[in-house]
Amino acid sequence: MSVDHQALELFLQQPVNRDMVHKLVVATLQILPCKNTKSVQPDGQPLPSLMTFLTRLVKYTNIYTGTLMTTLVYLQRLKARLPANAQGLPCTRHRILLSCIIVASKFHNDSSPKNCHWAHYTDGLFSSADVNLMERQLYCLLNWDLRVSSEQLIVELESFLAPIRVHLSVAQDDCYDLSSPSSVSSSRSPSPMSSPTGIYRHGSVSSVSSIEVDVDPLIEITALKEEHQLQQLLNSLKTSYND
Repeated sequence: MSVDHQALELFLQQPVNRDMVHKLVVATLQILPCKNTKSVQPDGQPLPSLMTFLTRLVKYTNIYTGTLMTTLVYLQRLKARLPANAQGLPCTRHRILLSCIIVASKFHNDSSPKNCHWAHYTDGLFSSADVNLMERQLYCLLNWDLRVSSEQLIVELESFLAPIRVHLSVAQDDCYDLSSPSSVSSSRSPSPMSSPTGIYRHGSVSSVSSIEVDVDPLIEITALKEEHQLQQLLNSLKTSYND
């Protein structure tokens, strides 16, 4: 197995974390131009930020990391197919993200939630009819090509896999050193990074830079603002609960 595939395998064993959610939000924001507008739902309620929307979906569904990150491939595939001047409703990004997650869940798992359940997970933002429609639209936009290879995942997850490859290389070097007579004495106190288990237990793979060189700074700032808004919401809920 290549180092890339080893790193991917280790990454997919991790639970979903904030860095993964943030990357998906940035990728979704890149699909359509950002608009700094206060959007509202049909019932007059403010439209939740993508960060809040996705965080709720992750919480409600306990989605697997592999399923969630497969969404990145679909988002990039969709971005390549949409015209550069594509515009949409304020909730279009939410529709795109949700439909990609639904398709990834159905295509890559033996069992997945029904569309009526997905509609429920949106907290009233979308109805079952909305979910059915957006799913059919995505199939057409993707030309029913739902296949995702390990190589495609490796490309999309490079920022996550790079530090894992470094630790794999260090672990391999440590194993090589331990095989030589001069290093027998040092084997009594091995480094915690000298085993595959230690590679993803020390949090190093989660330290992804928040700024990526190929991302529009305005898009990145928008995603960071959404993350900040979500944190404020969580803090307010925590304060209300304590009171």
